Amino acid sequence: FITRDIDHDYYINYSQFYAFGEAIKAMRESEDTLFVIPDAYLLYYQGNVKNDNKMLFFYSWMSLVWELNDPVVEKFKTDPPAFFYCDCDEKTVYSYSDAYYQLIRDGSKTPLWVLKDKFASLNEEQKNKLRFFHFQLE
Repeated sequence: FITRDIDHDYYINYSQFYAFGEAIKAMRESEDTLFVIPDAYLLYYQGNVKNDNKMLFFYSWMSLVWELNDPVVEKFKTDPPAFFYCDCDEKTVYSYSDAYYQLIRDGSKTPLWVLKDKFASLNEEQKNKLRFFHFQLE
């Protein structure tokens, strides 16, 4: 038999989206929005944050369809979301904007990005909430 650490298993497998949602909730202002690639619906609910555009999800193939991608690109130019969750590579994030800071949790890069200006303006209470959920603040 394998000895299992149930607490560790639950932390690894189930706490990620909860922590991301709580991080968004800790940092957000009432007018802030979130954009998600490809899909992570729980973040909207857990983070108590609004969707940035008409698309609740955005899969990689959608970027190849100009009718779907152009409004997203334009939104990033004119009114970028405060938070960007992208379960993708950094190249995809930077194709939309280089104005984001990638959050680090437990020593690893996460798919959660926040506008650099917003991240730089966090107060100590917000930083402490992020630290509670194991985010590193460099």
